[in-house]
Amino acid sequence: MMCAEERVCQETHFYEYHEGECVRRDWWSSSSLKLWNATCLEAYEDAIFGNKEHFQGQVILCVGRESDTLACLVAMAGATKGYAVEYDVGAAGRSKVEVDLGAAQGVVTLLEGKVEELELPEKVDIIVSYFMGNFLLGTGCKIDNLLLARDKFLKSDGTMFPSHCEMVLAPASSQDAESFVEGHTHAYRSFERKVQKGLPDPSVRACVGANELIGPGNIIREIDMRTARREGVRNTCNNLELTITIGGSLSMIVGWFSVYFNGSQGRPALVDVEIDTSPYALNNPMSCMWQKVFVVPHQPRIDEGETLLCSLRHNGDNMGVVCHE
Repeated sequence: MMCAEERVCQETHFYEYHEGECVRRDWWSSSSLKLWNATCLEAYEDAIFGNKEHFQGQVILCVGRESDTLACLVAMAGATKGYAVEYDVGAAGRSKVEVDLGAAQGVVTLLEGKVEELELPEKVDIIVSYFMGNFLLGTGCKIDNLLLARDKFLKSDGTMFPSHCEMVLAPASSQDAESFVEGHTHAYRSFERKVQKGLPDPSVRACVGANELIGPGNIIREIDMRTARREGVRNTCNNLELTITIGGSLSMIVGWFSVYFNGSQGRPALVDVEIDTSPYALNNPMSCMWQKVFVVPHQPRIDEGETLLCSLRHNGDNMGVVCHE
């Protein structure tokens, strides 16, 4: 039987302009793309093609990772114009090979530079962005660039793709917690010092399964991409309550997120698409890429029915969970 990774690899593709046409390619012909990236972009493909009516005849701005690929997708969905913003000069140079012919057709235009320094000749109807980082707002997150682009270029009745995000925390118990600590010895030695200074506690990426959770996930932050403010998305979340439903040692707090393509109030999606990185979606390569584990020192015993009080803190792109007595 084909494993999930092999199946995703065979069924996942990307698009490039070739001899005047947008051509479907196997992701693995592009060495810069990994399986988790391909799986994520397939969700964007489903969201765009499942809602082609929203893209037909529209002007689209694509920002964040793989913006040139996203611009190809919106062009195929019928957009009259697709702007792709690439900050990295090297990445933009490689992308230009893929989008040159589309630009000649007047569909795709590659813009190189910082989004806050660019100018467009028009406002856009939709912004499509692959902006997520580890645990949504962690390392690699491009949400600041996205919200800058929204405030600068999106029409007042425009749509964000994706439209909404949720961040979730849950308590977990795992025998692998000690190995996480051993692999990050230097970081964990300074755990108490960092907490005392109010800095985020150390965390690592990991793949936590649903069978390791000892309590339900608690949605700690909901983000409406149409109305979110840059100064608010990284505020500290205090008084977070996590309920314990299975007694045992508290090894870690696991964080994950979901991203939704629901359209807008005026133009709701015809096909809803979700990117799920939860432990319940462990067969999805994105789960392992974007979960974040906050290891609890000393792994205290905690009983069924107890409530754990936590805070989520931000220090730039770094995040940490502090558990309170």
